[in-house]
Amino acid sequence: MHPEQVLFLHIPKTAGTSLRAIVDEEYQGPLQVALYEPFPYSPEVLEQLKAQATTAKAFIGHVFFGTDEVLGVRASYVTFLRHPVSRVVSYFLHNKRHDNSPYFDHIRRGMTLRSMVEDHAIPEVNNNMTRMISGLHDNSALHSRDVLDLAIANMEDRFIFVGLSESLDDGLRVLSHRLGWDRRADVPQLNQAPDDLREEVDPATWAAIEALNELDLELYDYGQQRFRRDLAATSGH
Repeated sequence: MHPEQVLFLHIPKTAGTSLRAIVDEEYQGPLQVALYEPFPYSPEVLEQLKAQATTAKAFIGHVFFGTDEVLGVRASYVTFLRHPVSRVVSYFLHNKRHDNSPYFDHIRRGMTLRSMVEDHAIPEVNNNMTRMISGLHDNSALHSRDVLDLAIANMEDRFIFVGLSESLDDGLRVLSHRLGWDRRADVPQLNQAPDDLREEVDPATWAAIEALNELDLELYDYGQQRFRRDLAATSGH
């Protein structure tokens, strides 16, 4: 049985752009609702999204758990996780090279990866996977294990698939089986940082990222274990 409606929760810098390209292929026209409008939605935008939601089969965007209920529907969830240190480094590099990114000007004026992390006021580099999957709309520093427990409970209860961006091809194979997609094309590798922007992370910066993402590290471990089980089960078919 395939779910009637699926919400693809796109956590920034977890191969979501590649996933979005596939979702665009699988759910065209009114079957898909893109949720990239700034939240909270204005009354006009919310009214429009609710109208689209009645006929949609898929939703995708940088949204938090619970967005389906805001739209008046109840969807099954899909997401991809990424190792927290790699995700934070990728987020910094994305802001470094895109002039429309929120921290582009800060980086141009001297913000480093280390200082971005140690600012402690940038939610995107502080347990952001846990933040989004728990449904916590709060930009303050997050270190509560209760929120991690809520994120894992949400994943157990409402997520039909949790993939890993490091295993995108295998993940899309499992997801295709789960959702009944008949995919034969290669997975597109989109929005990757060019090699000349890759930089080594010194031990002190690595430790600072880990300290600010201890919940995400545990969430990622959970996701790895779950993904291995799903991959083994699918390979057995």
